[in-house]
Amino acid sequence: MKVAIVLSHASFVTINIAKSLEKVGLDTWIVASKKARFDYRGSKITWETYEKTILLPSILDNALLRQYAPFPLIPNLLETVEKLDVDIVNVHEYISPPTWLLSLRKGKWKTVLMQHGYGASHTRLPVRDRIYEFLARILLVRHIDGAVAEGLKAQDFLRGLGAKNVVPVPLPIDDGLFQVTRPYEEREPVVLFVGKADTGRRLHLLLRAMVEVRHSFKDARLMIIGDKGDLTHVVGRLDWVECLGPVPHHEMPRYYNLARVYADSVLREAGCGSSLEEALACGSPVVTTSESDFSFVWRDGSVGYVAKPDPRSLAKAIMECLRNGAELHAKCRETAVREFSHLSVGRRYLRLFEGLLHPTH
Repeated sequence: MKVAIVLSHASFVTINIAKSLEKVGLDTWIVASKKARFDYRGSKITWETYEKTILLPSILDNALLRQYAPFPLIPNLLETVEKLDVDIVNVHEYISPPTWLLSLRKGKWKTVLMQHGYGASHTRLPVRDRIYEFLARILLVRHIDGAVAEGLKAQDFLRGLGAKNVVPVPLPIDDGLFQVTRPYEEREPVVLFVGKADTGRRLHLLLRAMVEVRHSFKDARLMIIGDKGDLTHVVGRLDWVECLGPVPHHEMPRYYNLARVYADSVLREAGCGSSLEEALACGSPVVTTSESDFSFVWRDGSVGYVAKPDPRSLAKAIMECLRNGAELHAKCRETAVREFSHLSVGRRYLRLFEGLLHPTH
């Protein structure tokens, strides 16, 4: 079976999906624009490359147009995919031009949509996305053969659009790279946050939570890995906060193994995010908010705690992790391998693809 993952901008997430498909024997290609995603441009974030990648020139890839057209057009995309002669085209995001092009101008392939977000009710541009949703409902979804949702909320959203053959599959991670290398009892009282240091990532909630945490755990400190943001000047004045800036992806296991807790205060429009999964693979208990779409793979208290999106609730969850971390630590790695490894995720994709290509009824 031959698969093309086709999307506007590739990233390490795309590469991990490709590796998952290769893990189960699928000949997998990535086809995307040459340009990086808007939020990666100008940053120092780096990741490994994938050998079978075709990068094409794009147009209308301008930040000024992002509010109305968040993805570029790729002029030679259809011809490129046709030449690959694939069985499955895996497109990403229902509002992306490649999704529309390769669904409406379908060749012999089956089209499978990967949806990360879950609609206008959870986006910063609800009017734009409601228009896209309306158009997708009446024009697009009838041409989609199957769909992969990053979480249960994305699954409900796709089914609400009328999509068929929808299955929830989390993002894959490299469980060979992300491993437990440091015993939990030797770790420092560090709470790790991975993301841009700004209010858009709701870091201000975590900072306020940490003030309360430090009343009970006086040696606890916060470590931030990510680009500078509007809170960088604030955290720079706090002696219990360490900002490392962007860290190469292959070096991240070191920091996950340093921390006793991974805390995620981000309001996500999709799933749970790769960083949280990677932290689990390194044996770090996690704290996430009740809006996260992560609950479909774990129970509150099994590998971490779910908090309301407010400082007091976050502080309580972090302190529970610090108290019970050694017990939670034992289940973190097991959960990550079972749910997020390349092999586990690849098998779920394979079952969907085989069902579409060889239906039993």
